Amino acid sequence: MRIAVASRPKLGERANGDVCFHREFEDNILVCLMDGAGHGEAAQVVAEKTVGYLERSYGLDLVELMKGCHEELKGTRGGVMGLALIRNDLVSYVGVGNIRACLYTRACEGAENNVSFLTSLGGVVGYNLRKVMQFQYPYKRGSTLVMFTDGILAGINIWDYVGDGGDPKEIAGRILKECSKDNDDATVVVASE
Repeated sequence: MRIAVASRPKLGERANGDVCFHREFEDNILVCLMDGAGHGEAAQVVAEKTVGYLERSYGLDLVELMKGCHEELKGTRGGVMGLALIRNDLVSYVGVGNIRACLYTRACEGAENNVSFLTSLGGVVGYNLRKVMQFQYPYKRGSTLVMFTDGILAGINIWDYVGDGGDPKEIAGRILKECSKDNDDATVVVASE
């Protein structure tokens, strides 16, 4: 699995409240994208605390991992987060807030490409965690997982960027360059085989 992250803080800022954490363990690949509320140093504190917790706890069930992050981030401004776990022919996903996550599968000869938009529920991790649910999606070898924060334009057609395949680093960089907003931190994660 090749995982690439392209990220930048809000224009004019040095601190970045967006962070990606990923880890391969046993037969699993965990990808987390966190967007600390707002921007600047207070948002970066949220991002750093998230990574610290995930470093210690990444082997937990996704629902428990999300609940643990919520407890860890109490007293901060909180944030939104998506957790994706890829294992064999399945992607499990737990999302809270407006992290966008999509799974793109190139079709076999004569079939159409498939796009699955992964489901996130409302709330703020560390502040107002509502219902936490895990959703599962079929995963085929050669699929591409794309996750991005709200610093990336919501209405873009990600397929325009991943449809022909390519290097995840180039795809993430191109999306960040062409689709990021100036008034927020922006991060794109691309994971593919």
